[in-house]
Amino acid sequence: MYCPKCLDETLHMAAKGVCEIMINGKKMDAGRFLYNLGKPKEELLEDFTSKAEEFFEWYSHFQNPDPISVIQICSCDFVCDNKCAIPLSNKFTVIGVLIPHAFVKKLLTKLGDKYNMQIEISDDQ
Repeated sequence: MYCPKCLDETLHMAAKGVCEIMINGKKMDAGRFLYNLGKPKEELLEDFTSKAEEFFEWYSHFQNPDPISVIQICSCDFVCDNKCAIPLSNKFTVIGVLIPHAFVKKLLTKLGDKYNMQIEISDDQ
């Protein structure tokens, strides 16, 4: 990925960090999960799945919830190989970097069915 400071393709995820889940611009107070690139990918996907399920359970209790059309899974735990100081306010998506697009879409469909919620995610997201 490109670093927003030096504009080189030297930006990558830190070995450990926190990801935040937002759906339709809403986030839970506990809507974060930890990642560790040293652990097996399956464990990371399990952690994300359980946090996404918590989110859907919480969101399903809303009165007249909107169809889910936007999902953001972001982290500020990125580092530049050139040692650029990346502000903590900069958040980068981890969809397609840490969690595959196909996995996210499949999980959203599964949880949407389970919690009787409409999913309207566009293909370009």
